[in-house]
Amino acid sequence: MGVAVATMEQPFQVPLWGEDYVLGHEAVDRDHSIVFTLLGLLENEVILGRKDEAIRRNILTFMIEFIRRHFDWEERHMLHLGYPDVAEHREMHERFKIWMGQILDRFGFHPDHDIALLESLSQWWISHILGEDRRHVDFLSPSSEVQAMVR
Repeated sequence: MGVAVATMEQPFQVPLWGEDYVLGHEAVDRDHSIVFTLLGLLENEVILGRKDEAIRRNILTFMIEFIRRHFDWEERHMLHLGYPDVAEHREMHERFKIWMGQILDRFGFHPDHDIALLESLSQWWISHILGEDRRHVDFLSPSSEVQAMVR
């Protein structure tokens, strides 16, 4: 599945979570599906033109914290299992967390700007899931023993 791109005829829509994004690791897939849900909630707030910036900011703040916890868990899991590229993956996560903080500072100023931010976030997640996360999925054993230990 390709990344959705906004055009005048077809405005951007946050993709729905589906089989195209499933990596086969229950905990990772569950977290990723929650991120897609949160992106969809933000999209609804922007498209409906709701003026309550606090709601959007709360959703975005929750999403940032959720993603931070997901990244921390994923990195601990990778370290435990000896994933060889964990340092590179961690660096990618760090850059994304910095970017998310910048987005929080800019979100809610203009609907067109917010849609562009949602599009960038969605595209990053799709690329990350189908690229980097797919590369290490073999190391992320669905073993309940490992999941219980690091969660």
